[in-house]
Amino acid sequence: MNAFEDEFFKRVTPADPTACRSEMETAYTEGLKAYDDVKAKNYLALASDLLSIYPVVEKIQVDCKPTKLPNKDPRDDPAL
Repeated sequence: MNAFEDEFFKRVTPADPTACRSEMETAYTEGLKAYDDVKAKNYLALASDLLSIYPVVEKIQVDCKPTKLPNKDPRDDPAL
């Protein structure tokens, strides 16, 4: 899990946490592939990678939709 996911799950209760985490991992991996394509100037592979990311992002919008937001910043909690 990367730092973004860690912070997200500390602050937000998503609609489907298991699917949300899985889709975030997939989007992160696909995003790294797209980044590598840009560095390599492989624009055909980049287009293909971006098209494969799109359905994952659509699922993230549904499964990671917050059902409950915290009232305060979790860093303000001395127990953390």
